[in-house]
Formats: sequence, structure tokens, C-alpha cells
Amino acid sequence: MKPIIIYEDPHIMIIDKPSGILSHRAKHLNEPDILSELSTKGYALISRLDYNTSGLLLLGKTSQSVSLLNRLSQSGGIRKFYECIVIGYLMQPEALLEAYLIKDPRKATVQIAQTPYQGSQKIRTHYKVIAESGGLSHLEIELITGKTHQIRAHLASIGHPILGDPLYGNPQTNKKYQLRTQQLVASRIEFSVSQTDHPLHGLHQKVFRKPDAIDISLLKR
Repeated sequence: MKPIIIYEDPHIMIIDKPSGILSHRAKHLNEPDILSELSTKGYALISRLDYNTSGLLLLGKTSQSVSLLNRLSQSGGIRKFYECIVIGYLMQPEALLEAYLIKDPRKATVQIAQTPYQGSQKIRTHYKVIAESGGLSHLEIELITGKTHQIRAHLASIGHPILGDPLYGNPQTNKKYQLRTQQLVASRIEFSVSQTDHPLHGLHQKVFRKPDAIDISLLKR
């Protein structure tokens, strides 16, 4: 599947990345990536998604927009929301999760701990329960910090792995639902530009939404 352009102007592009395509080219993988598929030159990814995670990606098209968007991203000025289906019911309908993440380059995975240790990075993940049924929960996630595999590993660490996740999930449950990829979608991007003299000011408090979010029919099986 090809990425679908959700929004485009002279400064930015919002695309809907399908599952099974890289956000950016990887030297050790001979797989298509977003920028190559779009046949673009000079564009830069402001956000990234895992290979098998679908949803909205933000790209800057000019050096001026890329510089501003990167600053916004680093300061928390770009809010990124996801929807997912996890195994089990959470104890609280809404919560901010905090923990520490460290990469394991040998296994290409990450580990989560509740206390800091050498090489770890603090992570913050906010969730809100949208619906629950059949032993599954439909969540909205706001990614406060954006680290590798953060949502997948963080939810798994509290006993609620994402349905279908091949790395951090439950193999028996994944097999039951015949799923091989995580049920995780980047569903919404929000940001605002306060500089009135900047070309992106026209996007003040702009919200971009993915037309089709997570498959909630899984909760009814």
C-alpha cells in the first residue's frame, strides 16, 4: 500500500503511513521507506512510526518549516495521539504512566524499569480508556516523550500488551485473534505556531485526524 496524503501546503505534509513500510531508510533492511515512496527531495520527517504501526506522519517541506517543527517537537509543542487495543482491563480509566526505558541493541527491543539506572531514559505515556469488552480495552494514548517502542513496551510492562504485538505481546492471544502486527495507530497530531511572522502561523492550533482509526470490531469478537 502507498502512503496517502492527508494534508499538504507549501510548508508541510501530513501522510497516512500504512503498516509494513519504514518511516526512514534502514541500512540493514531492504524495505521501502516513506520518503522513497513519495519520491520527495529535501523533505524531512518530524515524527516517526514503527514499521508495522500505521497512521499520521508529519513532514517538513522547507528548511524553515523543518527547523520550527523540530523546535516545537523538542519543546513538547507537537502533541501526538494514538489509538490501540490492549489485553485486559486497566485499573484506572485515565492515567499518566512514568517509567525508564533502555534499548537492547542486540535484540532490537527495549526494556522498561520503574526506577532509573545507567543508560536509561525517562518516559511518560498518558492513556485514556475509550471502551472495553471481551477482555480487551480500546485506549487513546498521548505520547508525552517519544522513545523507541515506547507505547508498546510501556503498556506491556504494566501487564496490558497491545493486541497483535509480535515483540511485547502475548503470543497465545495474538494467535487466537490471528494477528501478527500490533493494533496501534497514530490517530491525531496537534500543534500551534505562535510566531505571527512565520509561514506556518496559518496553522495555528491545527488538528489533523486519521480518517479511519483502530478496528474496534475486535472488542466484539
